[in-house]
Amino acid sequence: MARLLLALLVLAAAAPAAAAADPPLATAETQLPPALWEGRAWQVELVGDLAVALEADLCHLVAVDLATGERRWRREVQAEANGYHTLVVVDGRLFLWAGPTLIELAPKTGRVLSRGEILHNRRECALMVDGPQGAASCDIGLWLFGLAPVELGPLLRATEIHLYEDLGRPHTTHYLQSARWLFGRADGLAVVAVEGDRGGRHGMFTAPAVLAAVDPTTGDARWRTSELVASGLTAGGITQDHGRAWVLSESTRAAGAVDAKTGALVWKVAAKGEDSPFNGDLLGDGSAMVVLADDVVTCRDLVTGAERWRAPAGGAQRVLVLGGRDSPRVYTGDEPMPVAVATPGGRVRVIEIPAGGQVFRDGDGLAIAWSGRVRRLDARGAVSGEVAGPRSGSWGYAPGAVSGFDDGAQVVYLRDGTRVAGLPAGTSVGGGRGDAVVLMTRASARDEAGTARLVRAAPARTPRPPRTPRTGR
Repeated sequence: MARLLLALLVLAAAAPAAAAADPPLATAETQLPPALWEGRAWQVELVGDLAVALEADLCHLVAVDLATGERRWRREVQAEANGYHTLVVVDGRLFLWAGPTLIELAPKTGRVLSRGEILHNRRECALMVDGPQGAASCDIGLWLFGLAPVELGPLLRATEIHLYEDLGRPHTTHYLQSARWLFGRADGLAVVAVEGDRGGRHGMFTAPAVLAAVDPTTGDARWRTSELVASGLTAGGITQDHGRAWVLSESTRAAGAVDAKTGALVWKVAAKGEDSPFNGDLLGDGSAMVVLADDVVTCRDLVTGAERWRAPAGGAQRVLVLGGRDSPRVYTGDEPMPVAVATPGGRVRVIEIPAGGQVFRDGDGLAIAWSGRVRRLDARGAVSGEVAGPRSGSWGYAPGAVSGFDDGAQVVYLRDGTRVAGLPAGTSVGGGRGDAVVLMTRASARDEAGTARLVRAAPARTPRPPRTPRTGR
């Protein structure tokens, strides 16, 4: 099952020269909508039609209906909090990683499906899951573990370097930066991208990487290849038939797939020009990849590499697919840049994203937020509307609202460009679907839980004047 490994693509975009001179849009204000549900929480994640919150005591999870705010379930998942906690949703599966304990729960009921001890959770680690295979991508390397049952496996270690300011004092430890990702499970093996050079041929802070299939209990490799991965990678995964491991690597400037059982190269697309942009994006159904190389956009079947369509890129430096598979934010950058927006069927438009612009998935379209404006593109890539938005820092997004800052104050704007007044300090958008929006308010102290609110972000409506009753004749 293909899935995007990089939840955020840090890229650049471009705005029309006239955009900076555009007059500010008129801003109407409305009051904070009444909460459908409210509670103290550290984190809220959306799964299916539910919002699941990690409560303030770190021992309970509560799930509420996104449409109504009605509580569906509440579960005590541990008797005592221990260590760093993370609530994670991967491909519709719900996990709580609490200290050294990993718990998988059924999203609809909150029933514990499995529980076991792995490595201690910490902020530097990211949880990765495919079927019965799990992994933690950390600074020290990639640590594998099973999920059926939960059982810690081998560590595919990254090289550590000891740095001394003074040989008479203790050193600090730095781990070389390289790929450390779980692509998925295939033929009983874990397909991974890990550090691949043990011969000392690495830089001061980076090391080469390889794509490999390893025994998930011992870490022994069945095959290894550096054909598609050199150091880092942008995205990768396993095809739905688990027969291919696919890769998009901007560091290697190549995209392609290998046979998941043998490591043999199946297909590859690479940039010919040394300075030409190279990047890509995945179709929403996970069946194909759209690649920008040498000023041409092509769509390649993930399994076979067969070309479905091609189009000129028109000088674009980034390609994004409408309705693609990704976390909501797909782009952010300081400098302006032209972006090719592609439909799944092969229609490509080059649009100019403003400097400082951020691009978000918005259903089958896109939303572009920058400098007091939010512009939306429909499923064809055409502009469907433009409204007022935060003047800076638009990093909280849901289809119904976007959050950022106006003159240093954190603000939330609804989809129609109406600014919400009366928000508690430190409130931002924490996600949402449709017009259901999760608002998160930070606590005054760093070691305290904040407040989560589920609201329906419908714009304020001007009340109609009362009708004058008709009098009979």
